[in-house]
Amino acid sequence: ENPGIARHITYEKSGRIYGHMSALRAYERSWLIQHHAARPMESRLPGFAVLKLMMIFLNGMYQLTSACMDYVICCYRPENKFPDRVFGGFSRDFNNPQACSLDLFAYLILPLKTSVDDLPQEWFLGEASPQDLWALGQFYKHKSGGLLMKVLRPENSDLGNNSLEDVYERLGFLRKWRTYSLTYNGKVKAIFIVNQSDLAINMSNLLNCIKVLVVDPVGLPFDVLSIAITQLGKVYNLNEVTLFIYPASFVETTGISFEKHYQLWILNVRYSNQFMEYVQKKFRVKYE
Repeated sequence: ENPGIARHITYEKSGRIYGHMSALRAYERSWLIQHHAARPMESRLPGFAVLKLMMIFLNGMYQLTSACMDYVICCYRPENKFPDRVFGGFSRDFNNPQACSLDLFAYLILPLKTSVDDLPQEWFLGEASPQDLWALGQFYKHKSGGLLMKVLRPENSDLGNNSLEDVYERLGFLRKWRTYSLTYNGKVKAIFIVNQSDLAINMSNLLNCIKVLVVDPVGLPFDVLSIAITQLGKVYNLNEVTLFIYPASFVETTGISFEKHYQLWILNVRYSNQFMEYVQKKFRVKYE
């Protein structure tokens, strides 16, 4: 009932749902495709049917300024064959991270201590400064060259009454995010995107989690990182916090126990025609 922040597409027959896909406006000018689910239906493919309808919708809507749609996001497990073939396959085939990018995150749930420890000397946690965000941008440009910074738009988070936070609030929902930095002797070690939303508004708590972007892993102990996360995690009023850590290699090389990987797929919607053509040729999906 709130098409400005959410859209749902279903494939139904005789009152039974065979396919479903939804999209949420997740960031200021970015929409999140989520809950792509389908069940077998004779010789038809409901999964491709709802994907086709979603892409037709996105391809038409992004041209309207009021839609606030510059980018489309999808988060999926790499071993999940369907999204990896469709979304991941296009990104790899098109091979232009400024058009469509893939970033691998490690996913884990961190229990929060009841007492919050202080950071060791020379370490500081606070709101990210323009210099901190510049360091993050340089790191991400070198590491990925993708679209994540354009989606987060951390330098443009204060948009007054036109912000996404305000739009959600007027509709009775919660959606906001804040950016913090962890520094050692003034040097940026990690950036935290503290996302908040209503519980269960999306799968895997993607919009109700802390994204940890490790800018400089050298000399960054996980216990120090955990103290910073615990301090920030108190905003959730929960016993644990969901973490998405980038790059995933930081978690793997430090031996931190984590549950799974997630690919963050981002499409610049100006290239939606190319994506639709890829799906049409690769999977014989017709749009008429």
